[in-house]
Amino acid sequence: MEFCEKRKNIIIGIISVCLIVWTARKALYCSTSIGARLLEFTFLICMSIEVFSVLYFLTKDITGPDKIWKYYIVLLLVQIVAMLPMYTQSFMYGDDLWAFADDYSGTITASMLYSRPYLDLLKGPLLDTSFQSIKYFRIYNSLILFAFGCILFKFTYEQTKQASRALIFSALAISSCFAVDCVAYASIYPINGSLLSSGISFVLYVKSKRAEKKEKIALLIGSMICLLNAFYMYQIGTPFVFVMYMIYEGRQRKSDTKRFCDAFYYVINYAIVAVVYLCSTKLFQKICAIDMGQEARGQFISLDQVGGKIYWFLTEVCPQTAHRLIGILFGNTLFNQNNMFYKVTFKAGAEWMGVLFVSVLVFLGALSVIKTGIRLKSVMYIFIALVAIPLSFWPFLVLPESTYLTYYAIVIIILFLWYVIDGVSILMKKFCLNKKISEGVILTIMIISVLQSNAYAENAWVNYCRDSYEYLADSIAEGLSENPQTEAIVVQGSIGPYVGGHAYVIYCVKDILKEMSYNPENYSIVQYTNANYVDNFRGREVEEMQAILGEDVMEQLKSYYIYDEFYDRWLYNGTATSETDLNFLRECFLKTGHLEEMTENTLFISLEGFNLRKTF
Repeated sequence: MEFCEKRKNIIIGIISVCLIVWTARKALYCSTSIGARLLEFTFLICMSIEVFSVLYFLTKDITGPDKIWKYYIVLLLVQIVAMLPMYTQSFMYGDDLWAFADDYSGTITASMLYSRPYLDLLKGPLLDTSFQSIKYFRIYNSLILFAFGCILFKFTYEQTKQASRALIFSALAISSCFAVDCVAYASIYPINGSLLSSGISFVLYVKSKRAEKKEKIALLIGSMICLLNAFYMYQIGTPFVFVMYMIYEGRQRKSDTKRFCDAFYYVINYAIVAVVYLCSTKLFQKICAIDMGQEARGQFISLDQVGGKIYWFLTEVCPQTAHRLIGILFGNTLFNQNNMFYKVTFKAGAEWMGVLFVSVLVFLGALSVIKTGIRLKSVMYIFIALVAIPLSFWPFLVLPESTYLTYYAIVIIILFLWYVIDGVSILMKKFCLNKKISEGVILTIMIISVLQSNAYAENAWVNYCRDSYEYLADSIAEGLSENPQTEAIVVQGSIGPYVGGHAYVIYCVKDILKEMSYNPENYSIVQYTNANYVDNFRGREVEEMQAILGEDVMEQLKSYYIYDEFYDRWLYNGTATSETDLNFLRECFLKTGHLEEMTENTLFISLEGFNLRKTF
């Protein structure tokens, strides 16, 4: 038996190393600087350890009496049905157009720029990330989320010994509407890897508590390495360890003093990894001579902003998180917004239903925390359970950004989901519902959730983005067929309220031209919302614009704009009221190429008609 175990470990180890080397193959070939080599070495070693840990944990006792494998199959089937529209159709949205403008080249500049060193390396398995192949990247992305779901299921099952509760929790975490957002929006692919890394990190931490001294040290180091990997992928996924901590802590009987000390020790452990991440990332950036992009977004808030953050958290983050849980069963039918990726509000006449459902969710969550505290005879558990709520969202409580997005809040959503499911379980046990009734309720919830997710993916993501693409594509095809001598393509307006303007529309037009076998470089491509000026231009463009306009003219141009340090961009301030002002702006932007003179060889496309009939 021991020999078989060693052979299994060797096989898993070889598979792990091969997977990571294969993932990094393009970067290993293209990125040859000292800083890149240091990062690549870190990636190869640390990620091999993580992949080994994931494979080992998921395959251990998989065919034992509990038949874990059959639950993995259920999770896979549930996710496939939920995400199917995104597997079968190609579409891009917003930042996807930016992040996937070209196939993966193997460079890691963007990784370092945004303090996510593994960002570009994670594209390795699929080097073709063009528009036509983006659905394959989403499949790859969802497979990572599926592995995360398997980790979550097995860990929860080990702690609770209740397969049905573990299954519904993990299934909803990887296939509900909020999970759809994390796959549909391909540019945020690192969040799923970060969740997976955080999950296996805590699994190793729990294993270390029961291990002998020598093995204990190895498991603790492995836990910290996996958590560091999560930070390197996307920092906002790392608080997921606190969700798993609450699942684990709710099954531990110990004194309040020990409970507090254990929690404090783990937070210190987490903080140490966070500091290592910050220091090592700065080192990578320094060696590669790269400054952090949008640096203002990474600065900590000041003391006078704390009160505002707390108010925002209580009045927007927590209620919006409850709305996402309502979306599990009702999708977007109760909300004014077609897409729930951003903040949502209830439709007129549905407010009372919203208040009712939010009240039920609060009751179930409170029931879970209080009842578990009473069962464990621990006031400290209740305190830790409450502290875990802000901890699960901590990056956006200490950083200046105050925007609610699904993937920003994915960890707190899953934490609330756990409290609610635990509360439902307590009620079902209280009213002595038999096993068949309980499983019937769980099956019904899963079916409804999957169908809602499928419809949401199709209507709120695929259809809208495909229609916007086809609207532009049809207009371009018609225009080029009528005038093969076209030299410039001018688009007035943006694709909907959230997809963005200037850069996104230009990338979309370039993708369309590529798909039609035209060379985008042969055309001058311009987007604006006003024929005299552009709403914004990026900070990185200023130097190039100044070289064209001259320093004095550039300074005068900037007087009509406000600098947004947060996103490193210049925003129009609305002060150009006279014809002289507008003519000045127009002349400047014609010279810089942001605007284009209308000639007989200019193809003009207005998006006004599209936006009047479409809702994102």
